Amino acid sequence: SARDAPPEAANRIKNIVQSLSATTPDKLRAIRSCEVLETGATAECLKVLESWAKGPASATLTQEAKLSVQRMKAPGFPLRP
Repeated sequence: SARDAPPEAANRIKNIVQSLSATTPDKLRAIRSCEVLETGATAECLKVLESWAKGPASATLTQEAKLSVQRMKAPGFPLRP
């Protein structure tokens, strides 16, 4: 448990729990939408994610889309035709 963990580990556990409790259904929906498109791994999926990545900087969808685009454009990513 977090009580038995070293102080640094306990702080990490606490931060993770707090971030999970701050996740709203809308945020989860945005994250999962990006995950689905990233898993689809097609040029069309990438195009949609690039479009979403141009949204408001503070939006979860925009932030998650940017991360997905970065991963999909990384060398070795298995982009499907």
